[in-house]
Amino acid sequence: MSSPDPPFFVYDGDCGFCRKWASWLERRLPAHTIFVPYQQIDDLAAYGLTDDEVRTASYWIDAARTPHRGSASFAHALRGARAPWPLVGALLRAPLVRVLAARAYTVIARNRHRLPAPSGS
Repeated sequence: MSSPDPPFFVYDGDCGFCRKWASWLERRLPAHTIFVPYQQIDDLAAYGLTDDEVRTASYWIDAARTPHRGSASFAHALRGARAPWPLVGALLRAPLVRVLAARAYTVIARNRHRLPAPSGS
């Protein structure tokens, strides 16, 4: 895939933990939502991203081509999900929760290759 049209979700396709969470999110979003491993994007710079950035976090690229990193990627993606998930996305964007979610995401992302892929839906 060369350059998908936004909006779309970018994740690490080599990480089982990442694939599982991307799949979880994909099941909650409309069928037309694009999910793409960063390894399949030819021109990351077209979205303002670098290899180092996409190796360390997921991204939601919105319609304006703005990249949203880490926990914010999930928060923004959930805006388009079925209820009750847009409310969860709004909560993840609330000031205090946003800070806590970002810190938790950072710890999980650093250790994702040690974590088992979550089971269930």
